Amino acid sequence: MRILLLLDTFEDHLSGKMLHLLCQRWAPIRELRLSVLSLGPDGPLRERFRALGVRTAMVDASGPVAIRREGKKELFSKLRPDLLHSHCSWPAMGARLYHSGNQWVPYIESVHDLQPPPRDMMNKVVQFGLERHTRKYISAVTASCRHVRTHLKNAGIEPGKIKLIPMGVDGVQCFPLSPQSLSRYRKLFGVHDDEPLVVTAGQIEKGHLSLLDAWPAVREKVPDARLFFIGDGPAREELEARLREYNHDNSLRKIGPLDEIGPKVYGAADVVVHPGGENILPHEIAQAGAARAAVVAWDHGANVEYIRHDVTGKLVRPGNIESLAGTIVELLNNREKREELGNEAREYILEELEVSQTARLYIDLWRDLAPDSLWDQTNNLTAGEVDPFPLEFNQLKDPQLHRDG
Repeated sequence: MRILLLLDTFEDHLSGKMLHLLCQRWAPIRELRLSVLSLGPDGPLRERFRALGVRTAMVDASGPVAIRREGKKELFSKLRPDLLHSHCSWPAMGARLYHSGNQWVPYIESVHDLQPPPRDMMNKVVQFGLERHTRKYISAVTASCRHVRTHLKNAGIEPGKIKLIPMGVDGVQCFPLSPQSLSRYRKLFGVHDDEPLVVTAGQIEKGHLSLLDAWPAVREKVPDARLFFIGDGPAREELEARLREYNHDNSLRKIGPLDEIGPKVYGAADVVVHPGGENILPHEIAQAGAARAAVVAWDHGANVEYIRHDVTGKLVRPGNIESLAGTIVELLNNREKREELGNEAREYILEELEVSQTARLYIDLWRDLAPDSLWDQTNNLTAGEVDPFPLEFNQLKDPQLHRDG
């Protein structure tokens, strides 16, 4: 069975890292003779895929004609897949450039996030990208959450073609820290063990400014609380300008992306806040929950799929600064509640959103769409024969078995 995955780029990005994780953690996928084709810049993901035995290729992206010519050459002359699965950020790219000349090959388009276009253009963009250009080619569309699925339905995508497959969270990478490791990661921020620590999750955008507005009220109730903004995003410069206004306040800090240690930082925080917009995929919420963190987020969009209010985290009415500050203060002053939310969140993430669930759903979808391919060559893909976890599931939940080194 030959599966071709399409990517925008081999540079680090969320969907590319997720696919690499699937190959790394779920060995049967690598036995499917996977190939990854990119038309964007080269980057570290290419070598990571190669190290796992996955074939990689790039096309000349110097212009539309070159992309079309070189893409079809790779697709039809060299790779010759039994199935195409696109994870390109522009949905129509795969079908328009690669699939239009090979319509008998099943084609899947994955939509992970609906963030980039403005909300008032959302349905037009989705309809233009997925409906107009790929309707006659596409076999299935995967949505990363119900929020995305709803937008796809509203844009006119046939409901029967939409498959709900979450972007998996690595339960091995995201795990609760031991007391010694917790103390060590807090020292990265210059924070003592007894100082309340709040960190943000997700791309820095307008919502983070709301958190700044709420912070004085938090400090009034919890004077020694510290707040760190992590990462990059469209509102980074505006946030940094606001932070310069607070240069006398040592409780506020902005630091760069932490990449692989990000989940561990979530586990070292007392409270993780996700003030993201409605159309942002809250992958960091799932990472924080898997790390057994107490999470606070706006009550909208896909957040409600990752957080059950007062069970796996706290949801706050969007834009309600007073309620946001009050919820953060409540959790900072109640360690027992933080632990309760964190325990429930990790249990939920491991059972519903762990990356092995994504792998199983992809395998099932691929088999449904290409039933005549040589699946029997991958003997260990039959149900029940392979444990996708490197550890037993119950062991995976035991933080004592995981040391971050």
